[in-house]
Amino acid sequence: MKSVNRLRLGINVSIRVLFALVGGYAVANLGAVAFAALLPLSQVDAALVSVQVSFALYACVVVWVFTARNLWWAIVGPLGVAVFCSPVIILLLAERLG
Repeated sequence: MKSVNRLRLGINVSIRVLFALVGGYAVANLGAVAFAALLPLSQVDAALVSVQVSFALYACVVVWVFTARNLWWAIVGPLGVAVFCSPVIILLLAERLG
């Protein structure tokens, strides 16, 4: 019985680590692009500010993933941010290109 609990805990932690790395990277980049597109600054200044904000966003995602009570909320929280940022990026880029 103890080996099953250890295995389950190991899988839980492994999934959280993987999602913190990959999901945090994706959310930080999507957030940086969306934030840079929304800032009313020159392109260079907006890029610099959004890259700095992306480091904080990445840290927030990592903290969220490891403090969530269960694995479901650890994954759904950052995915919600990514789902919100994606249409913002698409709409803003379509506006700039169109």
